[in-house]
Amino acid sequence: MPEPECQLIEKPNITCKRLDDPTITTAIFQGLITSADSIYHLTKLGEGKYVSHADKEKPIEV
Repeated sequence: MPEPECQLIEKPNITCKRLDDPTITTAIFQGLITSADSIYHLTKLGEGKYVSHADKEKPIEV
């Protein structure tokens, strides 16, 4: 990679603080999660028709 590009990629490592820096934060956490990804991962079957990987075909209002 050309030197200017290397410098650009390396710049945040030199000039920025990491999120785990104790002067910025004391803890990092994900927050609320559903633990039900398969409900939200859909496959489009056709116009207005999707299938949830947790269930069978569901109509979805678009």
